[in-house]
Amino acid sequence: MDPTCSDCGYDYRTLSNDDASSTLVHEVADTVRTLRYRRQTAPTPDGSWSALEYAGHLRDVLIVTRERTLHALREESPAVVTMGADDRVRRGEYANLSYFQTTAEISEAARRLAATWNRLSTQDWARTLRYNYPTPAIRELSWLAAHIVHEVVHHRSDIERLTTARKAVSLSPDYGAPWGLWSSNPPRPSPPASTELLTPANFGFPDSVVVRLRTWLDAWTANFADAPSDDQHTWRRGFDVAGWLHEGDALADLIAEALPDYTVERQYRTYAANAVRRTP
Repeated sequence: MDPTCSDCGYDYRTLSNDDASSTLVHEVADTVRTLRYRRQTAPTPDGSWSALEYAGHLRDVLIVTRERTLHALREESPAVVTMGADDRVRRGEYANLSYFQTTAEISEAARRLAATWNRLSTQDWARTLRYNYPTPAIRELSWLAAHIVHEVVHHRSDIERLTTARKAVSLSPDYGAPWGLWSSNPPRPSPPASTELLTPANFGFPDSVVVRLRTWLDAWTANFADAPSDDQHTWRRGFDVAGWLHEGDALADLIAEALPDYTVERQYRTYAANAVRRTP
C-alpha cells in the first residue's frame, strides 16, 4: 500500500513507536474539539456516513484496536475479525448517539489504548497479526499504531467536510458568572463589551427555567467550596452530586435548544469530577 494517504495526506512513515501514544492522544483531542464545536448542517451525501456515524465508528475502532493489540501479545499472528463497519451503520448502532456522550467515550477509549501502547516493549511492537485492510497481510503492531492514528486523522477530515463551525457557550458555576453562563462569542443581544458573562435575557428563557437555573447554582454555592490548598473543590457530605449533575444536564439541553447554533460546554461536570467529599 502507498505509505501516504492521497485524501488526507497522512504518512504512515512519520510515526515512531515512542511517539505513538502521545500522537494518538493529541490527534484524538483535536478530533474531539472538532466534534464539540462543529455540527452537521447539510444532509449526508449518498454513500457516506453522517458526522455522528463517523464519530461512533472512530470510538469503536479505538476500543477494538486495544483488544486486537492485547490479542497479538497473547497469540502468534492471530487473525483479525472484521468490525463490519458498514453493517454497524446499517443496523443503527450509531442512530441515537449524542455529541456529548460520544466525545467522552472517544476520549476514554483513546486514553485506554494509549496506556496499552505505553506498556509495549520493542519486542512487543514487533508482534504481528493478520490484518484485513486494505488487503489481507501480516502486520506488526507498529504498523497498526500508524494505521489507527491515520484513522483518527482521516475521519476528522471526513467530519470537517460534513460540518460547519459553531460558537460555544459554557455552563459553569465557577467562571464568576452570576448565572453560570459564559461565552467568548455571546449570542445577540450581547452583554456590555466589558464582560463576557451572559444573563437569561440573552437566551429568552421563560421564568420557570430561570428559577431552575438559579436554584441549581444556589445548590453549588451551598454545597461546594474551594479547598484551601489548591484549586480542587470539595462538597458537603450527603449532597446529591448525581442529582445536581442530572439537573445541570437538563439545563444544558434547554440552552442547546434555545441556541441551536451554539455548542454547550458542560463545564460543571469537570468541576464535579475534580471535587472530593469534604471531611466532617
